[in-house]
Amino acid sequence: MLWRLWLSVLLGTAAILGSPPRAGSIQAAEPPLLCPDPSLPVRCQAVEFRLLLGRLELYPPEHRKGSGTAQRRLPQPLEESFNVTAERGIPSLHYVRQTPTQEWILDVVEATRVEIDAYWLAGQERFELTQPRRGPLVVRIRRGAAAVAGRPPPQADPRRLASTGAPPEATDESFTAASFLHLRATHPDLFARHLQPLLASLLPDLELAGLQQQTTAQLLELSQSVAPPDPARVHACVARLAAKQRQERERAQRELLQHGVAVIPLLDEIPTASLQEEQRLRLETIRRCLRPRRSDGPDRVAQWLLADPVYWQAIAADFAPSQRLLAERRLQRLDGRSSAGGREPASRVAQQDESSRRR
Repeated sequence: MLWRLWLSVLLGTAAILGSPPRAGSIQAAEPPLLCPDPSLPVRCQAVEFRLLLGRLELYPPEHRKGSGTAQRRLPQPLEESFNVTAERGIPSLHYVRQTPTQEWILDVVEATRVEIDAYWLAGQERFELTQPRRGPLVVRIRRGAAAVAGRPPPQADPRRLASTGAPPEATDESFTAASFLHLRATHPDLFARHLQPLLASLLPDLELAGLQQQTTAQLLELSQSVAPPDPARVHACVARLAAKQRQERERAQRELLQHGVAVIPLLDEIPTASLQEEQRLRLETIRRCLRPRRSDGPDRVAQWLLADPVYWQAIAADFAPSQRLLAERRLQRLDGRSSAGGREPASRVAQQDESSRRR
């Protein structure tokens, strides 16, 4: 048994502190070879993460309730702890990951609601991200000594902070993003600094840079052969979901489903407050039917983003001139400038809904 303990220390997989673990704790297995530094709950096979349409989620069938801690010194100091709970078979996770220069606190509630609190200690920057069950990611950035108060980096001199009195007030910045893939495309430096190390440890089999490169290639190919959903027709279909005749409502629902995952970004633009209960229920059914069963791959992601102008704008800056022209044409079509009827704004769906019911 002694050689196993020495091997564990040499590999840096875990340092178990104190007496033998209590009941319910989970011991770290050796890390998979596909990733040099997977997170402790992944190494322990306590949870499995998936990226579904750019959103981070836990895969409910693959979880084990329990907790664990680990500590290592090489190749760089790292401390981790996690706790997995579940209710009615739906897992939740609390995970903390600390290095000398960064700290991440991750909470996943009921598999789909995600909160990330990340501290870049040396740069005095705090990154907060909230992923609700549905809707865009909400990001808040705080900069300044006050943003990381109470978490000075080990190499910092505490006397330097004491000599200046109270730390200055942090400056705030906030914005939204449709998904982690959108966030990586629109804010690459911020993503690399705060999210890339964490996501790489949670999704050791997924290389995000490669996924986005392959997705871009697929998007350019699809844009020359596949027409994206027309926004005006999509909004008209949503209005018909509240039609008087049941057959009309079902026809509209089938039409939306025929677009596949490409229709989801257009549906997300429509404010639910302007919709009737019948429309909301049918849109929920459509999203549930279109929800992927497997982790994201370039083919599906490209189909999903085909009609997403925000993503096209974000990636077009890195295109070659010929590709940029193709992207501009795609954006013109998505904005409705190239179609005779133009694009109906989402706010007019409720008005269309009224006229549909009168018919």
